[in-house]
Amino acid sequence: MNLKALSEILTKHGGCTRDGQAYLVPPTSTLTMYASMGVEPLIIDRIVRVEVEHELVIATTSRRERYVLTPDDLSVLRIASVDSGAGY
Repeated sequence: MNLKALSEILTKHGGCTRDGQAYLVPPTSTLTMYASMGVEPLIIDRIVRVEVEHELVIATTSRRERYVLTPDDLSVLRIASVDSGAGY
C-alpha cells in the first residue's frame, strides 16, 4: 500500500485526525492492520495512533505496543465502529 492511499483511508474512511505526521484514531472507532508476512498475515489490532516517518509506518496500540512496518507490508485496514451497547 502506498502512503497516499494509507493517508486517504485513515482520514476519509477512518475518521482519523492528523497531528503532525501522526494519525489519531477516534475513540468511536477501532483500527486493525493486516500485514503480509509470508503465509499468515500479522494482525495488529486496537491501534490508536499511526505515524508515518521516512517511508515507515509505526502503529501504536492501546496496550502501548509499537509495530514498525513498511507501507509495502500493509495489505488491509479494518475500521469498525465501537458499539456502545452490551453486544447482545
